Amino acid sequence: MSFDSLFSSFRLVYTSIEKDDKNAKAILAKALQNDPVAYGQAIDILLEPPTCQIVSNTIDWAANELLGVMIELSSPDPAADLITIGHLSLSAYNNKRHHRSCTLSIMIYRPHQGKGYGTEAINWALDWAFKIAGMHSV
Repeated sequence: MSFDSLFSSFRLVYTSIEKDDKNAKAILAKALQNDPVAYGQAIDILLEPPTCQIVSNTIDWAANELLGVMIELSSPDPAADLITIGHLSLSAYNNKRHHRSCTLSIMIYRPHQGKGYGTEAINWALDWAFKIAGMHSV
């Protein structure tokens, strides 16, 4: 992983998730509403339509992780808007940080599944975890 492509891979760009990012909240709310299977697998509470609080908590959680990024399609046109296709996080819980261990979670939004984006993003995240963050296990 070279520093000139630290936050991108072949087809994707990775942008940080910030706590008060209204755009990320809107994108995540729509994705959760449109993909109840992925939503149900991502939460550990009783499945109900995603509320503003659930979306906000998810964004806050991702923003506080070792790595929390929105996955976006890159464009050959630098002036073009990026298309958000999912999100990814690496979690290093306080009781495991001294082991240099973390967990990875990813959600590729339904219209973009089956195109290899998840594999590309996971490979990028593994490189980042081992080469940049110095993790020993993911």
